[in-house]
Amino acid sequence: MSSVMERPFEEGRAAQLSAFRVAILVRSEIMRQGLTAMLRSLSMVDGVDVWAWPALSRPQAGPDRRPDVLILGCDGAELSVIDGLARDAAGRGAKVLLLLDQVPEELLDAIAMIPVNGFLVQHDLNSDSLAEILTVIADGGTAVPPAMAQRLLTRARTGGFGAAPPNPKLTPREKDVLALLVAGLSNKQIARRLNISQHGVKRLVSNVLAKLGCPNRTQAVALAITARILSD
Repeated sequence: MSSVMERPFEEGRAAQLSAFRVAILVRSEIMRQGLTAMLRSLSMVDGVDVWAWPALSRPQAGPDRRPDVLILGCDGAELSVIDGLARDAAGRGAKVLLLLDQVPEELLDAIAMIPVNGFLVQHDLNSDSLAEILTVIADGGTAVPPAMAQRLLTRARTGGFGAAPPNPKLTPREKDVLALLVAGLSNKQIARRLNISQHGVKRLVSNVLAKLGCPNRTQAVALAITARILSD
């Protein structure tokens, strides 16, 4: 939780990934243009689609143009709308990155409950950091800025996300997966460590999140640490 991402960026790793398509759903024209330019400069990005706000049912979303990643802006829209768009995109098989200008403390809990694969902070964003974040989520990790990770950990420690289940009934294998999530491993790394398929890891991670009542890996890690779920 103290690093920029849930696992460190491996130098040159982005160039080894298969190219994929990214869609942008952001209100600000300046941010749309800036993101488009940065994304098109990356060899790992095969194409960029700019969607009109707020509908996802655009021609670009057809079977031949389905994005691998959606960058979703969180700039003044109702969080219920953002949550619905994120869930819709995830249901279409896309990974979702939430673009934030800033995170007001009073909205942190609500933003953390949106099921996304990572967060982008506008003032920290450049081509290198964007490539790093895309690499992390493509490899099954969750990208969380360090300041936000620390705030989430603090919120979990003070009970901001609600109490943990009294005795979450995790199987031994699910505990293994949770321990490796806490260690910052991606799905691919967990699969190698446990000698199982990445599909099996995804299923186990989903089970862990459901049993802990957490919408994403970051909260699960925070809860595991603060509630001492793995203390044995």
